[in-house]
Amino acid sequence: MLGQYLQDSGLGVWNYRSGVDAGGQTHAWIEQDGWIIDITAPQFKDVKEAVVVTDDDSWYHRFSRIASYPYADLSAVGPAMPALRRDYELLVADAEQQG
Repeated sequence: MLGQYLQDSGLGVWNYRSGVDAGGQTHAWIEQDGWIIDITAPQFKDVKEAVVVTDDDSWYHRFSRIASYPYADLSAVGPAMPALRRDYELLVADAEQQG
């Protein structure tokens, strides 16, 4: 959803990346032109930031890539995407209402 929001805000297409580490834990983040935005990295004990925005991908080398695709259109990928698109639109509407 974050990649879609950034695209809708005029910040270009962000690529969805996901992977699995040696312990079997999966993780996902978005990338564009060497920049990474990661809103779920704090689930790992060695990450102290609430949100990671970086051009240093060294921490992400621990993950074997299992998915990578442009995240430009939430309705284009998989059967769950229409529901995700609906949830996204509700979140955006709520954020706009909150100001």
